Amino acid sequence: MHGNTLPASLNDPVVVLEHDAIMLHPIKTDAPLLWDNNIIALGYKLTDPTKYDHITAGRPNLVIPRKRHSGAHAYMITPNTARALLKELAEKGSQRAIDNFYFMRVNDPGDTESDIPLSLMVPTPAIAWLRKSTIWEHPSTLNYDVHESFSTHHSQ
Repeated sequence: MHGNTLPASLNDPVVVLEHDAIMLHPIKTDAPLLWDNNIIALGYKLTDPTKYDHITAGRPNLVIPRKRHSGAHAYMITPNTARALLKELAEKGSQRAIDNFYFMRVNDPGDTESDIPLSLMVPTPAIAWLRKSTIWEHPSTLNYDVHESFSTHHSQ
């Protein structure tokens, strides 16, 4: 073991869910080393979860790199990734919401971008069920770069 890096057996990925997340499929976590030091987004935001046919879409079987992903309602990280995120925050700091810095990657002039890679698991294993917001007038329904596997199984 080097520095703060855990051996694979102690570095299994964990799923982080916000209050509006709905898990649609279980996630196999048999490849933690492939996912280490990576944030893996697990899905999109919907106002009506019945409009996504997750049964036909199937279980997730792929992790693909993304430039950004809107919403941190459901994601997967390893303990090593969590340490890297905390280290980066301590070194770079951020006056913005963590969602913006790590997921949406919206940078104000002079901001630095996160060095932690972002990926997306497909087909979608989780969604955010948007309802009346407690902090905003309207919840954000914006989804960036919707993957084909999601749009194919989502009815408007």
